[in-house]
Amino acid sequence: MKISEITIDSVKEYCGISSNDSDVILTACLASAKAYAVGFTGCALAELEEYEDVSLAIMMLADDYFLFRFSGSGNDKPNPAVENILHMHCKNFL
Repeated sequence: MKISEITIDSVKEYCGISSNDSDVILTACLASAKAYAVGFTGCALAELEEYEDVSLAIMMLADDYFLFRFSGSGNDKPNPAVENILHMHCKNFL
C-alpha cells in the first residue's frame, strides 16, 4: 500500500475501530503521522510514496497517536518498529 492509498477506513481497520465516532481524531492522527515521517526522514512525502513499508510505519504511528491521546505522560519511547522502518529511508542525519 502506498501512502496516498491510506484512508481513514484503512487506519480504522488497522486500529481495530469499527465506528465512525473517531474519524475526526483519526484524520488528525494520520496527518500527524505523515508529518512525523517526513520530518524524521528528511524526505518529501512524494519521495516516501516509493516505499510501501513507510505506509505501515505511518499506520503504526497513527494508531499510537490515537491510543495515547489521553495520556499525559504515556510511553515516552518511540515505537522501535516505526524507527527501524523510517531509518531505512532517512536522509536526515543531524
